[in-house]
Amino acid sequence: MKKTEQIKIAIIAIEKNISYDDLYYSDYMYGNEIFTDDVWKLVLECKDIGLLKFKTHYKEYLDEC
Repeated sequence: MKKTEQIKIAIIAIEKNISYDDLYYSDYMYGNEIFTDDVWKLVLECKDIGLLKFKTHYKEYLDEC
């Protein structure tokens, strides 16, 4: 799973207030469950710094979407 996809899923998880377990079993992680911890770290980072700052910090990845 590319970093771009992980960031995109992390933003979705934040916006929908998805828990770790719900994220793990979600369609977003289907076939990529091994990356759930990586995505969750991004979710926690986003919660710490805020969505706007998170998007600014990872702008280069989001521009690839």
